[in-house]
Amino acid sequence: MTWDPKHLPRSVRNTVSLARAAGPALEISRRAVEDQLKICGHKRDADVFELFLSQKELTDVIDLSRFKKLKYLWLHHNKLHGITFLTRNYCLTELYLNNNAIFEIEGLHYLPSLHILLLHHNELTNIAATVKELKGMLNLKTLSINLHFHMAIS
Repeated sequence: MTWDPKHLPRSVRNTVSLARAAGPALEISRRAVEDQLKICGHKRDADVFELFLSQKELTDVIDLSRFKKLKYLWLHHNKLHGITFLTRNYCLTELYLNNNAIFEIEGLHYLPSLHILLLHHNELTNIAATVKELKGMLNLKTLSINLHFHMAIS
């Protein structure tokens, strides 16, 4: 007997297909993180203050909340679309997300210690949502951003 996902409710089927699509991307991310930990010689998550995950062709990133003291995160030059993996990294002070495919930055307000944020060369298009997210970032000192939007001129 073979398993047929068509017999599942539509909401469950969509979740299963998303999990399959995200699975390989998250596995690549997990390996990239583990490789970086080995390179730096970290044995405990509490010892991790920085992660260099640039130019790894990442489309998604595993939850990084296990690194409670993470201060510096380099994710530039990947293929990321969002930043939902950064919800509990309260100590993060520098975040390099430039040169990705990020179209929304929802979740940045979870990073109260952020001082440097590079977002240039992404796909941010919703100006109102972007400004709303950045408004609450009171400690932000350096911001690099460009927004892509189209205006109809008649």
